Amino acid sequence: MNARINEQINNVLMRVYKRAENLDKSLLEDTFVPIAQVDSLLSTPEHHILYGRRGTGKTHTLRRLEQQRKLKGGAALYIDLRIVGSETGLYSNQDVSISARATTLLVDVVSAIHEGILELVLADENFTGKLHELSPALDLLAAAATEVRVQGSVEREVTDSRGWQGDRKSEFKLSASATSIGIDVTESRGQSKSTDFTRRRLERGQERYHIVFGALASAFGKIAEVLGDNGLWIMLDEWSSLPIDLQPYLADMLRRSVFIPGIAVKIGAIEGRSQFMHARPGASGDYVGIELGAEASVVDIDEYLTFDQGAPHAEAFFSELMFRHAMRTDYGDKALFATARDFVRAAFANDAFIRFVEVSEGLPRDALEIAQKSASQAGDRKIILSHVNSACTSYFLQSKEGRLSEAAHSALREMVRQCVTAQSRLIALRRPIQSQKEIVAELYDQRLIHRRARGIFLPDKPLGDTYDVFLVDLGCFAELINRNQLRLVDHGLRDRGIVSTNRDNLDYKATDRGRRASYALVPTADRWH
Repeated sequence: MNARINEQINNVLMRVYKRAENLDKSLLEDTFVPIAQVDSLLSTPEHHILYGRRGTGKTHTLRRLEQQRKLKGGAALYIDLRIVGSETGLYSNQDVSISARATTLLVDVVSAIHEGILELVLADENFTGKLHELSPALDLLAAAATEVRVQGSVEREVTDSRGWQGDRKSEFKLSASATSIGIDVTESRGQSKSTDFTRRRLERGQERYHIVFGALASAFGKIAEVLGDNGLWIMLDEWSSLPIDLQPYLADMLRRSVFIPGIAVKIGAIEGRSQFMHARPGASGDYVGIELGAEASVVDIDEYLTFDQGAPHAEAFFSELMFRHAMRTDYGDKALFATARDFVRAAFANDAFIRFVEVSEGLPRDALEIAQKSASQAGDRKIILSHVNSACTSYFLQSKEGRLSEAAHSALREMVRQCVTAQSRLIALRRPIQSQKEIVAELYDQRLIHRRARGIFLPDKPLGDTYDVFLVDLGCFAELINRNQLRLVDHGLRDRGIVSTNRDNLDYKATDRGRRASYALVPTADRWH
C-alpha cells in the first residue's frame, strides 16, 4: 500500500465520529455495529433498562432504535434527560424541598414527552392525519402535568362594624281665646341604625405544580389508543445525569402513568449511578419507583462487550467498528475497501491492531479516540505498535487519569501497585462495603476499572461474602509496558489470577482463579521500579 493511500486512511481515522449525538439520521445505521443479543432484547415492545459504562454505545443504540421504529411505521421519540427543563439547577438545589424538586422534574419530563409527540405527529406523514384525534389527548396530558395549586399559609381577615343613633323631641303649646282654650302638644322621635360587616380572605404562599397520576395515565392511554397497534416507544437517555435522590420519583411516575399497554419505555443508564426504587419508610412491601426485573427488564451492554468468548470476537467487533465509522462518513471512500478485514489490514500492522483491541477495553468511544490519536502519529504510514502504545498513554493521561479526584487517584495507584505484585489486572471488591464506594464509582465512571463479574463467591473468603470483580484499565500500565518493565501475556484473554481484597481500605492479595477474563501482567525485572 503506497504512502498516499495510507495518508488517506489516516486522515479518515482522524475524522471519525465519536459520539452518536453528532451523527445525522443517515449515518446512525451506517456507523452502528449491532450486538445481536442486545438488538433482539430491545426490539420487543417491553420496558427496558439499558445499562453500560460511558462510551459503550447506549446513546447510539437508543437513537438507532428510535429510527428503526419510525422506519417500520411506529411512533418513537428520543429524549436526552441532560437537557430537559429550563431550570435544571433546581433539581440539585438542596435548599428546595425534595417534593418541589421531584414534582418540577416530573412536569419537565412530561412536557418534553408532550412536545416530542406533537413534533412527531406534525413531521411524520404517517401520523398527520391523526392530529385531530390526538389533540384532545395532548391537551389532557398538558393539563394533567401543569395543574397549579397554592401551597403555604392562608390568612383570613374579618372586619365587623356596627352603629346606632337615636333622638327624641317634644313640644308643648297653650293657646286661649274669648270662646275657648286649646292645648297643642307635639312630640317627634328619630332613630337611625347602621351596620358594616366586612370579611376579607388573604392567601399567602407559593404556586406549586400538582400532578395526578391517574389523569396522566388516562391521557397516555388515549394517546396510545389513537396511535394504534404500533403504539409509542419512548427512549429516555442519560438517566444517570439526574440527581440520584430524584430518580425513584421519576421512575414511580413512569410506572404509574406511562407503563401501560401500547407504550414501551427504554432507559439508558449507568448502573452505579442509577437508583430506580426505594422503599417507603415503615411500609411493608411498599416502594417508590420501578422494580427491576419485574416491571422493567435489564439489558447490560457491558456483558456483551467484555469478549469472554476470546480475542477473535473482540477483533471482529472492533474491525467492523473502525470500518463503519471510517469508511461510512463524509470523508471516506466507500469503494476503497470492500470489507472490514481489508480495511484493518491496510490501516494497521498486525501486532498493532491486536494491541489496539486490548487497550480499547471493550469501549467503542475509547477505541475511536485511540484510533484518532494513533492515525495522527502514523501520517502516511501504517499504524504500528509504538503508535498505539503512545496514543494509549496520551489518552489515559489526558482524558482519564487527569479527571480524577485526589482520593481516587491515590486508590488507583495502590490498585496498580498490587496488580503488578499479583501479576494480574483483576481485583475483587466486597459487596456492598467496597464495590459501592464513591471512589470505586468515580474510577468506574472514568473507565479506569471495568466490571467483569458481580456477586461471585471466592474460595478463600467466608461463605456468604460476595464480590464484584473489576479489571484495571490497561492504560494504567501503558507507560511501564512502553519502558519494558512489564509485558502482556496470553492474548487468548485468559488470566492467571484474581486480585482479591483483604480489608476495606483497598488492600489486596492474589488468589488463583484461572478465570478467562483479561490479560496477565509479568514483570520484566525481579523488582518493581
